Amino acid sequence: MSDNPLEVLVDTRLPVREVDETTYLEVLADCVRVMRESGIPHAFIGGLASTIYGRERHTHDLDLFVRPDDAERALEVLAAAGYQTERSNPDWIFKATKRGLLVDVIYMGTGGEVFDEEMEKHVRVVDFQGHRVPIVAPEDLLILKLAAFREDTARQWYDCLALLRAQEFDWDYLCRRAARRPHRVLAFLLFAAGEGIAVSWPATEQLLKVARPE
Repeated sequence: MSDNPLEVLVDTRLPVREVDETTYLEVLADCVRVMRESGIPHAFIGGLASTIYGRERHTHDLDLFVRPDDAERALEVLAAAGYQTERSNPDWIFKATKRGLLVDVIYMGTGGEVFDEEMEKHVRVVDFQGHRVPIVAPEDLLILKLAAFREDTARQWYDCLALLRAQEFDWDYLCRRAARRPHRVLAFLLFAAGEGIAVSWPATEQLLKVARPE
């Protein structure tokens, strides 16, 4: 890392820094275009998706979700478009940068989630600052964020609370997506209800049945 005070501390050797809004939006538009033209199934997650869905917060990177089998090709496509790239962790993430903005190419969620066909079918293409951006459905974003929740990432929990307040959920879809690891989603829904946020009690009961040992 350099001595640049704006440089963001991330686990990468790439030249990364905190960029201004103009640079962020220009690189976002470029990344959206490059990935769209590649034909690789993908969607954005992370802070960008949280902001679009109702909790505006500062984010210094882009989180791109692709299938495990497409991760290498996605990195090659970005490299061909002028991004510096790095195979950071062969278990779940690669990284790329352009003009100092970090793009995390994620192909495995913290809880083992992958960008499968069902998730792809539920992707939403939404307008953000004049750009059409594909993002995962709110139900999938919630599950990804709850899986990534740790002591040092409390924002994930509060991102999810804001998501639940701002978006209408497909509760059947959420239950299907949460069935593999229902406990965190169930705990979160009970907490949200305690905060006065409307939840689906039939969905909560369904997740409780899945979570309860035989």
